[in-house]
Amino acid sequence: MTDARFPRPSMHRSRGPAAPSPHGARGPVLSRRGLLAASAAVVPAATIGLAAPAAVADPEVTGGRTRRRRVPLADAERRTADGAVIRRVSDAPATMVGLTWDADDAAGADVAARVRGRSVGGGWGDWHDLEPAIDPDTGDEAPGTEIAWLGPVDALEFRAEFDGSDATAAMTAHVLTTSEASTDSSMRPDAEDAVATLSSTRATTASTLSSTDPTTPLLMGAPAIIRRATWGADETLTRATTGHDEMRSVVVHHTAGTNSYTRTQSAQILRGILEYHTQTLGWADVGYNILIDKYGQIFEGRAGGLHRVVEGAHARGYNSRTAGISVMGDYSSTAVPSAVVSAVGRIAGWKLLGSFLDDAHGSARFTVTASNVVHATGSTVSLPRIFAHRDVNYTDCPGDRLYAQLDAIRDIAQTTIDEGWRTHLDAYRAAGGSSELGTVYQIAHWEGDTWVTRLTGGLVLSEGEEPATAYATPFVRSWAPSWGRPTGDAVAGSSGAVSQRFEGGTASRSSEDAEVVFTPSTTTGPEEYEVYGAIRNTWLEGGGADVLGAPTGPERSVAGGRQQPFAHCLISWKDGVGAFVTRGAIGTRWIATGGAAGKLGFPRVNERDISGGATQVFEHGDIHYSPATGAHATGGAIGAYWARTRWEAGPLGFPAGEEVAVTGGVEQRFQGGTVHWNSRTGAITVR
Repeated sequence: MTDARFPRPSMHRSRGPAAPSPHGARGPVLSRRGLLAASAAVVPAATIGLAAPAAVADPEVTGGRTRRRRVPLADAERRTADGAVIRRVSDAPATMVGLTWDADDAAGADVAARVRGRSVGGGWGDWHDLEPAIDPDTGDEAPGTEIAWLGPVDALEFRAEFDGSDATAAMTAHVLTTSEASTDSSMRPDAEDAVATLSSTRATTASTLSSTDPTTPLLMGAPAIIRRATWGADETLTRATTGHDEMRSVVVHHTAGTNSYTRTQSAQILRGILEYHTQTLGWADVGYNILIDKYGQIFEGRAGGLHRVVEGAHARGYNSRTAGISVMGDYSSTAVPSAVVSAVGRIAGWKLLGSFLDDAHGSARFTVTASNVVHATGSTVSLPRIFAHRDVNYTDCPGDRLYAQLDAIRDIAQTTIDEGWRTHLDAYRAAGGSSELGTVYQIAHWEGDTWVTRLTGGLVLSEGEEPATAYATPFVRSWAPSWGRPTGDAVAGSSGAVSQRFEGGTASRSSEDAEVVFTPSTTTGPEEYEVYGAIRNTWLEGGGADVLGAPTGPERSVAGGRQQPFAHCLISWKDGVGAFVTRGAIGTRWIATGGAAGKLGFPRVNERDISGGATQVFEHGDIHYSPATGAHATGGAIGAYWARTRWEAGPLGFPAGEEVAVTGGVEQRFQGGTVHWNSRTGAITVR
């Protein structure tokens, strides 16, 4: 919803004087402010955050299906209100809608468009601006709008203008009816897929993920993300996306439309966006890299891999070398939920940290190549690491209320960076940083049995809890885990020829443009590793190779203790604590928190079964697991409160998410509610 106190700029032209309309005599000129004033009475802002009614737009569209209808507005009923033209489509069962037009009809014109719907069994709702669509391939504004969620409606009304004159007859409405899939109500983030585990389950997890989401591998340190396969992306609608060699900033956007949707309806909104972006606008995929609903759920958007710098459609002229995060809904005048602020900050911080950009309050330089944007074409501008759509394009997106939260988002992003997994960043800096290794084009992810960050000039590699090592190599684009680590520097020959030795052989090419050839070494057979002392005792007591697997690497120092990986587990030892096993979902979650060097420290006992799940105690907290919630860590004030309520046996049940930073403190979601700790007063509240 738009507040009439704040004029909204039109879609295409600069904020300079309006040019004479090439579309005939001008009727009453209605800016977006005027469009609002001339529209019917609006629903009070306080109602926007309420859940949508349990109605469906069309009982014939079910099971997660999406129906798309094309309705030329020239054929729709024409009405007038306060001297302005309105087109009504009376028989329009729908949940989402967008508009397109012929590019020649609107050449160079200011375009403004709005829509409202009549709720099923109810009255007319709020008017919603239809935001301009930005073509991710060209970076130009497309001859169409973004799609807006209205909820279940049975009729639609439209307003549209070119340079202030009625243009509804030139518009085509694309009316989508989405539906709930059977899995939407049980949808949950793939938290256990966000990190790898140093046991045999890592191979199973990687295989499962590859079959459902081939472009996004296991990710180190990422917040819980609902993957494309989970929200029901139809991959047959998509084409290949474009990646870049560097990420400089994160752009915050909103989708617009009503904020009245349930947690379950978020998935069908995404399926509708995918349908509209690919089938109506002709794009390769969803335009946004990441989407976040009002409940703070984080969704994987555009395909190509969350570890890559995939070009999106979030800011004209700035789609490359940025990551676009779009919040689902309109935050022009609606208060932004703390869960949204937290989620945007956490995912932005993770992207920045993984790209080796550790100052969320910093800035990046961009050369302006597009026209009709805020900054002059050809100029070089400095923009924040986290900026908004309106900072670079003529739009009010992401809304005044969300825009006002950018500093809080930057603060949360900085906390995420400061407390996150910095092992690869530290190795990168120790090796000379960008001057030696270039820029990150794939942030830390799991390949084979190794954590890998790929840069334009090299690799950062680590296994388990061992320190990471950075390597300069001209073969980074071709490198595979089977090559092993570089064992020497690249050696240049004549005419661009180069070669480099790796643990598994030698890579070479005869010229800069020649194909890379990898010649394996003649040494064969697996390497054998010895097991000693307390780690050996724990390994044997746990069943040795028959149960815990053979050692897959040597014993190494870590965080003041010792650690060794085995085929089905990791065993960690610290003086005064002892040697204990971590594995499975709990081991995966422990690694995600930083392992022995992270906030939980070393394990104090082995994992044990409890009613409905399992638990393991660490030096500075616990991890609890259940099949319904996955594995999550607890500690600090929230962990102490949960313990007082009898842990999982009490009214809160198992933890259903990780502790996250929010405005004024931290909170954590449990099966029975969300626990919030106020950092100023120390008060605990449950909602």
